[in-house]
Amino acid sequence: MQSKYTDIYSEIRAWINRVPFKDFYNYLSEWIIGQDNLRLIAANVYNYLDSIANHRQINHNVLLTAPSGTGKTETYRVLKAYFEEYIPALPIYIRDTSAVTATGFKGTEVSQLLVPLVATGYYKPYGLVFLDEFDKKILPSFNSGGDNVNMEAQYAMLTVVEGSDIEVKYNNRIKTVNTENVMFIGLGSFDYFRKNKEKERKSIGFGSSIETFNHFNEITRENMIEAGGCYELIGRFPLIINYNKLSSEAIDSIIYKNLGRLEDKYDCDIKITKELQEELHEVANSKFGCRLIDSVISQKIMEEYSKALCDDNPDLDKHLVIRLDTDDSSYSYRDLTEEEKEENDPYALVEKLLASSKSSESA
Repeated sequence: MQSKYTDIYSEIRAWINRVPFKDFYNYLSEWIIGQDNLRLIAANVYNYLDSIANHRQINHNVLLTAPSGTGKTETYRVLKAYFEEYIPALPIYIRDTSAVTATGFKGTEVSQLLVPLVATGYYKPYGLVFLDEFDKKILPSFNSGGDNVNMEAQYAMLTVVEGSDIEVKYNNRIKTVNTENVMFIGLGSFDYFRKNKEKERKSIGFGSSIETFNHFNEITRENMIEAGGCYELIGRFPLIINYNKLSSEAIDSIIYKNLGRLEDKYDCDIKITKELQEELHEVANSKFGCRLIDSVISQKIMEEYSKALCDDNPDLDKHLVIRLDTDDSSYSYRDLTEEEKEENDPYALVEKLLASSKSSESA
């Protein structure tokens, strides 16, 4: 059976010739909302693939410093989903680097980050490798013998990301893979750089409070080195990108995108009060980020949806409407529109299809 990686170069070249950067970026920005610096990630990935297609030197490693809930992991998910459709032969995967250690120390060897690349069967594979929790490896961590195990791990990671021959344990054998053609993307919140900033506690209206501070101070190469980062390792990432605080418009877009998705999921109308919307704005740029928006909305919807399902005599000729509020969410029903009545009436649908068929035949 022919490997799916056999035609990776031709897939990349065909995509570069077919898809302009603007189309690629516009697609990503529909899913990763409100991050202007997304264009830097998109441009770097696009240029990486363009370099492959045109046989140019590859040096596209990047560090993405993004507070929780600002789109860091979503960036990986969207890129993976996109290229699974348009360049399916391109390996894209994510690995948690917080548990890796240098050879000889307890933990996962750094070389194991490359197992999916070894699985391609190529000595010099292409691919996008996301190194999640990259920031956790920068802070010093000492074992009982006084060894800085994180520094040792950083030196081991250096050989991986700089483009070297790496021996990897795979299927009980040692395989050699060269990472020269791989793009590495380090991900991290880097919150420990921000925790010395002013802190305050704000109630968010959900029966709890959260600790807030400036999660959006820009992280620089110097910050990483001062905190304990290996100069040589950090230097192998030419580009450092920060995700920033979301604007009110971006937060509203995220809220309504979530509402639209959940309306389809539960087949209902969802309304949100101004008061709840304002509270969601407060938490969107906190340490919980935008993932809390989805959690709060989903929880409130499920509570009202489950109540509606428990109705003794539900009106099947009505459409469910859920109203979301800070404390007193509720549900009700409205009359179906004529279009909805047709959609719910199988006989009307058949008649519509027959009428359409007759119209086509007469034409």
